[in-house]
Amino acid sequence: MGLFQQDLKYAFRYLRKHLSFTTIAVVTVALGVGATTAIFSVVNGVLLKGLPYPNSEELIRLWTTNNEAGVTDGDFSAADLIDYKEQSTTFVDLGGYFSYDATFTDTEGNAQKVPAAGITTNMFDLLGVQPILGRGFRDDDASTDPNQPPRSIILAHSVWQNLYDGDPDIIGRSILAEGFALEVIGVTPPGFEFPRGMVAWGPMPLSAAGGRQARFMNGVGRLRANATVDAAALDVGVIASRLEREFQESNRNIGVRISSLHESIVGDLKPALFVLLGAAAVLLLIASVNVANLLLARGVERSTEIAVRTALGAGRTRIIRQLLTESFALAAIGAVVGVGLAAAIVKGIHVFGPVEMDLLLETRIDSRVLLFTVGVTGIAGLMFGMFPALAAGSPNLRSALTEGSKGSKGSGARMRSALVTLELALAVVLVLQAGLLVKSFRNLSAEETGFDPSNSLVAELALPFAGYQDPPSIADFYQRYMDKLATAPGVVSVSAVSSLPFGPMLDFRVPITVRDREPPPRGSEPQAFYRQVTPGFFTNMGIPVVSGRDFERFDRRDSRPVIVINEAFARLVFPDDDPIGKYLIGIPPSFGPLGTFPQPEVEIVGVVKDFKFSDLGESPEPSVFFVHDQSPFRRMTLIVKSRGEPLQLAQTVRADLATLDPTMALGRVETFERVIAGSYARERFSMLLLTGFAIVALSLAAIGIYGVISFSVEQRTTEMAIRMALGAQNSTILKLILKGGSILGVVGVSFGLFGAWAAGRVTASQLYGASPNDPFMFLVVAVGLIGVALLATLVPAIRATKIPPATVLKPE
Repeated sequence: MGLFQQDLKYAFRYLRKHLSFTTIAVVTVALGVGATTAIFSVVNGVLLKGLPYPNSEELIRLWTTNNEAGVTDGDFSAADLIDYKEQSTTFVDLGGYFSYDATFTDTEGNAQKVPAAGITTNMFDLLGVQPILGRGFRDDDASTDPNQPPRSIILAHSVWQNLYDGDPDIIGRSILAEGFALEVIGVTPPGFEFPRGMVAWGPMPLSAAGGRQARFMNGVGRLRANATVDAAALDVGVIASRLEREFQESNRNIGVRISSLHESIVGDLKPALFVLLGAAAVLLLIASVNVANLLLARGVERSTEIAVRTALGAGRTRIIRQLLTESFALAAIGAVVGVGLAAAIVKGIHVFGPVEMDLLLETRIDSRVLLFTVGVTGIAGLMFGMFPALAAGSPNLRSALTEGSKGSKGSGARMRSALVTLELALAVVLVLQAGLLVKSFRNLSAEETGFDPSNSLVAELALPFAGYQDPPSIADFYQRYMDKLATAPGVVSVSAVSSLPFGPMLDFRVPITVRDREPPPRGSEPQAFYRQVTPGFFTNMGIPVVSGRDFERFDRRDSRPVIVINEAFARLVFPDDDPIGKYLIGIPPSFGPLGTFPQPEVEIVGVVKDFKFSDLGESPEPSVFFVHDQSPFRRMTLIVKSRGEPLQLAQTVRADLATLDPTMALGRVETFERVIAGSYARERFSMLLLTGFAIVALSLAAIGIYGVISFSVEQRTTEMAIRMALGAQNSTILKLILKGGSILGVVGVSFGLFGAWAAGRVTASQLYGASPNDPFMFLVVAVGLIGVALLATLVPAIRATKIPPATVLKPE
């Protein structure tokens, strides 16, 4: 212990004495450790932490599937969910929920939108979480009539504090929600949300009412002890087959897919985060190589000191231990700075990160992250300290007693060159992957949506049940609201849609049946999305009608039922026929509490050009559009076209709503272009972070090449002077030095291109419209980095031509 303290004391004294060297090395280590720590904190918060529920690994998410229709993420009907709950042998319990925006009235009478969920009465027990005030739901809390509101409600801790001032007597108090007086029976623990983002819950009976085709519930379950997801998948597969045999009309081809609840929440973030973590690890490796080169160069300057210590009896092990102690001390200082840098990066992610990726808010520098930092710091310290320590402890350093610092040539120089070659190769991997992500993002963001979102403000509105229980009252209110908005200053036009393109999806995908055709077997019909729009929606969006006509104001509830379809639907159902004038039949009359399709058959009057709804990278899906007055929906999104800046109309849309019904509140109000940009927020986030890493890696590689060439020039000063004294021209010296740099560049880039080719297999899934082995990108990066290597060599090369031979050779 005494020797260790002595080594440590000497190490800090040495680092303090050589402050410039220490500062450069610490900053380099901090960049690598900081980036790696920051990304690991994201991985830890999003992927590694369990959900905030007891035994959360037992919780699973269920979806219905239909292989023939290409459905992998469908919802459940309550009737089917009951059967899975009663017949399963692998679940302790099953429940369901659906989410919506509810209008709440606070203590001052102001209406506010609150993300809420209707949940089956067993959901809190299923999750293993109970209110901290009051109680959970009982079966008698839910209304048996699906058209009537629940009798009670449970609030999140945040809603209790913000809307109701943390009233300690809130339990048993009636509050106004959706226009109804509901009794508050519970307040959940701080931070509890389920599903994610929902902060109020109403009870919903798990009842077979509504039929098996009314699929609007999300399924959640808890596995029995020792049951696995695979076993549960087999279990529900058997039940699905049984239901298909018993209920041919509603359940043909309907299967079930399950995953852990955590996996369903994380979604496609997992591969992107692991790619970023790998990139951060590469950056840390580059930083370590850079510091190793600095230490090797410093070791040459210390050769006399080490030789003296060896002559005085210090063994090789003693020398290596001292130098490793200095390396670990350097790593520790860099890690402290790196943690501070990581904290700044995490804060930046919270402030500037895409709001669409709200999981990033789980990022924290906690004990697990700090333990990870300690581990990578130790590995980094060993990596960049090992080579200098071994070189310094080699016997040929004894020659330094007679040759001084000039005695370090040969293996030391080759080691520095090899390390900088590795550094450049790693930089190539990062720069190339960043370039591919930039190209992928550019391709994705340049995709045509098929409509014009410019100068458009979108505003979400869900009518409360109180006062708007029947379809005519829903349709009439929306018409009055849009008519009022249309006359407001600065408004060009107004329309509404039940599911906003690239916004939160409220979609129903149901089978298609054409009148006067032989129907296909039940369950194997082609499927399409059903959506509601108001007249003028397609004109407002710049979507042309390719045949037939658009909806008109005369398409009212008392006129013949009509629909408009998109080209994808026409190709699917009418590949050889003109769809205009054809009829669709057998449309399910109801889809839960949000709206209805009350028409038994509808006539196709128009076909509109395809446009995208949910993913820029996918083809438009078959869709059917109902006119809102004939199939009213409570929840619609208004699209207000403006003459100027759309956000300037935000106050207008809120004020006009208040004049019609002050108990209502709008949900999200923002520009349409911002909504679309949010659809590729993950890709933008990954691209920006990886590009930042690549820039830092390229800078470190350039600094490494500059350092190696500069040191080489310094060691070869006498050689250069002799060459010039014998008549060598400046251009000859310049070419000699640049040749050394170009060799390093070519070798490093060559190895890097091979590494990038291997890494492309990992990043391929993150690319859109870009090949991981894009030859043009490989060529650009190769030429660019060789150019960077030559630029980094140019300064020491020019300095070599300025060497005065007479001054250098005089002592010789």
